[in-house]
Amino acid sequence: MTDRLNSRMRASVFHGDRRITIETQDMPPVGEGEVLVRVLRTALCGSDFKLWHKGAEFTAGHEIFGVVEQPGHHRHGQRCAIYIPVHCGDCDACRAGDTQMCLQVSSLIGWNRPGGYAEYVPVP
Repeated sequence: MTDRLNSRMRASVFHGDRRITIETQDMPPVGEGEVLVRVLRTALCGSDFKLWHKGAEFTAGHEIFGVVEQPGHHRHGQRCAIYIPVHCGDCDACRAGDTQMCLQVSSLIGWNRPGGYAEYVPVP
């Protein structure tokens, strides 16, 4: 992908009440310190069952495998599994290696930010 401006992708939308549709959406924005990953596989997790019933604000999917699709980035073309917690890396908990207890960031890919039931996902 060389020009993502005005690019679109397909993504699953979890509406709730056991209804999921595949819809065309804008590509997700890629933030500072992130890369775009082209999703190759996303495993179905038991926690997705809740979203199937209740719906999801963001694109679901947190068991993600893909390839970095970021021309010019040193990891472009590399396959990767996605680590879903997003953490600051600077607080006491992160410096101690306890990133799951980050004091600054509380974000999970596929839960409260876009996830892997789409063609592309931005990741740190």
